[in-house]
Amino acid sequence: KAEDSFGNTVTGFTNSATLSDNTGTISPTTTTAFTSGQWSGNISITKKQKDVRITATSSSISSQSNQFNVQAGNVDHFVVGNITSQTAGIPFLVEVTAKDLYNNQVDQFEETVNLSDLTGTIAPAVSDSFAMGYWAGNVTVTQVRTNNIITVQRTANGTQSGTSNGFNVIHNNLDHFAFGSIPTTQTAGAQFGITITARDAYDNNVTNFTGTAS
Repeated sequence: KAEDSFGNTVTGFTNSATLSDNTGTISPTTTTAFTSGQWSGNISITKKQKDVRITATSSSISSQSNQFNVQAGNVDHFVVGNITSQTAGIPFLVEVTAKDLYNNQVDQFEETVNLSDLTGTIAPAVSDSFAMGYWAGNVTVTQVRTNNIITVQRTANGTQSGTSNGFNVIHNNLDHFAFGSIPTTQTAGAQFGITITARDAYDNNVTNFTGTAS
């Protein structure tokens, strides 16, 4: 309402007013013309924040609303924290945050998500329950892969998902040797070829092994 200094509605005020708020995300930012000193309309604010106030301004006149809180909307997607290069079979931390359409953290989300990756070897396959829209836990991947990606997907009640950045999984230390197949019949004294590969405990090739074997 447009009011005079005594709280009376100024019915002759028919201008518009500029709208702003302390999140910087209010829409629209201008009202239509007032009617009989009053304007009503729908607005939206897209940033989660406490103690929000809306300010209406026209010329040199400016006033604020009461304080109110803006909470996050429903889960729209998940954001996975940055993952660097990892070693096969060694646990590493994965951080996942539930976000709404406007990238606000959804504090009320306390469910689990399914975990998968391009190697098909990630464990565990399901996270623990989120707390305040956030989960962090250790996982392992046992297969070597360049540009591996982890996908998280809501376990129940929806199809919301998210993916990590690409990261490399490198082999672990030498664990054993693997022989290539040798034809079942050989002739005494005749040479035949054999292939031996250095492997880690998860059967990945240990590409940096340059030693000899007896």
